[in-house]
This record gives sequence, structure tokens and C-alpha cells, in this order.
Amino acid sequence: MVVAIALAACGGDDSGPVAASVDITAVDNKFQPDHITVPAGRVRFTVTNDGKVPHTFVIAGIGFKLKPFDTGEQKSGVVTLDQPGKVFFYCDITGHREDGMEGVLDVQEGKHS
Repeated sequence: MVVAIALAACGGDDSGPVAASVDITAVDNKFQPDHITVPAGRVRFTVTNDGKVPHTFVIAGIGFKLKPFDTGEQKSGVVTLDQPGKVFFYCDITGHREDGMEGVLDVQEGKHS
């Protein structure tokens, strides 16, 4: 299923209310958690790099990307997810996604679970 998504702003617009806030940890070869359920609406993602190398956070197909950040750094951004469905998120640094650094974002109607 393709999810119709509107980007709040490239890089994330942190102003205004959000339907959910999600904290993610990037470690080498995985995100924790790697399956996230959020309500449709504006969602703030905060990603902390606890790995040994730089990482990115990309939501597939919508142009949302938290640019490379080093060990110990944290980046955040807000995106509007308009429709229920599943999309992938991943690190787009060469070889990272192929090594398992991806996850599923499950957008649902109603409240965050």
C-alpha cells in the first residue's frame, strides 16, 4: 500500500502541535525500535546516534531526511503523515540499509499505540 504523505518542511518544521513524538536510537546496523506505530497527522521524530559511525534517517518516498549525524548527536524533524498505511524508514549511507538498518512505520487512524 502506498501512503500519501505531505512533508511539513524539508528537514522538519518543529513549530506547532504534533499528533505524536517518536524517539529512535540509531546503532550500527539497526534502528531501535524498528517497527513504529503512529497516528495519521504531524509526527515529530527524534533520532539519537549511539553507533560508532555517522547515520541518517530517511522516510521512503517523501523526501524527509535527517542529514548525516555523528556518534552522540541527535536530530529531529516533523513530518505530516496524511493517510494510514505502511512506509519504510532507513539509513541511506552506502551499505547501511543493506546491512539491516531499516524499519517499518505503520501509520494508523486515531490514537498512537
